[in-house]
Amino acid sequence: MRLSTDDVLTAIVHTNPTVRHLALNYFTCSFCNDPRVMPAFIQAVERYGWETSAALLRSTATLLQTEETVRWLLDQCQASDSDEGHLNDLECVLVYSRGAVLRPYAAEISGAATLSDDLKAAVADSIALSELAAEELWRRLEDFCGPIPDDDDFLDERMESGALVATPDEEPSEALDDEEIDDEEIEAALAELEPDHDHLTRLCRELAAHTAFVSERVRAALKSAVKPDSTSWRLPEYAARIAREARLLQTASELVELLSAPSEFLSEDAQDALAAIGSDSAIELLRAKWPTSDIAFRLTTLTIFEATHTDRSVEVALSLAEPEDDAFTKEALLGLALRSFDSRAVEVVRRYLSVGNHGEELVTLRTTLAAVCEMMKVEPY
Repeated sequence: MRLSTDDVLTAIVHTNPTVRHLALNYFTCSFCNDPRVMPAFIQAVERYGWETSAALLRSTATLLQTEETVRWLLDQCQASDSDEGHLNDLECVLVYSRGAVLRPYAAEISGAATLSDDLKAAVADSIALSELAAEELWRRLEDFCGPIPDDDDFLDERMESGALVATPDEEPSEALDDEEIDDEEIEAALAELEPDHDHLTRLCRELAAHTAFVSERVRAALKSAVKPDSTSWRLPEYAARIAREARLLQTASELVELLSAPSEFLSEDAQDALAAIGSDSAIELLRAKWPTSDIAFRLTTLTIFEATHTDRSVEVALSLAEPEDDAFTKEALLGLALRSFDSRAVEVVRRYLSVGNHGEELVTLRTTLAAVCEMMKVEPY
């Protein structure tokens, strides 16, 4: 019914660039941790060149990197013909790699003239975090996600400590009211309240390697955010990132509920986590919510359906598409089922394209059908 993972993997080096794009997207949209995928992309680059592959490079940041793929990325960074935009894309992939695979190249990265200072700092941070125990990583995460001080109280404390200087004869609060402190100084002081999100993302990536340690802690953090009176989102946001990196199946029900969280960051992190986990249990929960959901929730659901590479995901997508009156939603459902390389979807899309009343995605649907059929070695019509 559906092509096997091995068949889709082989298509990453297909002669047709559209097929290659679809095959790679199959893995990148689900944050795939199969170590064979990035080497397949590298093979495609070496066979067909960057002209048809450069636009896909940044998407490979969601893939699992190994010491061998990091070596290749560094070699590409050092190539004399790497322009600034291309170099930025290469660094983007490197910066999402785990510390353990970056460690062998620490000295080389630190001394490389072609690499940015931001990348060097991020790599050093990832390596340092990878050497910490799970307990210490979790303690740091909880410290970062603790109570957020009130802005005025924080500024008053900074003035009392001498870090911010007001007019000597006035109380700290009066100085603030009378704007006796430069606005730039206040802005710089308040910036200290903001956590280093990039550092925390790297910390979550390293924590995810300790699955047994984090699984119940992550689920508890997510459960706390599901409560109707919850107002604290920091720890749940990062817990969702750990759930994504560690693919914590047991968190699927909490993540589905958090797709509607008031915090935009939390709902996006929950969406990515469900895409990585790829669970049929999540698909059933989403199917049950579909009839009463709004357009925003449905668009989120579509991305999770596409990233869940199971027979049930395709079945549900096709069943929802059949009675759908909105042409855009119908074609989106058909398209994601088709991009699962499923023969049932091919037949349904063929029938759909043979009748009228199509939506704006018609051209995309026809192009996808042709590429999928070429990949599956069947006739499109």
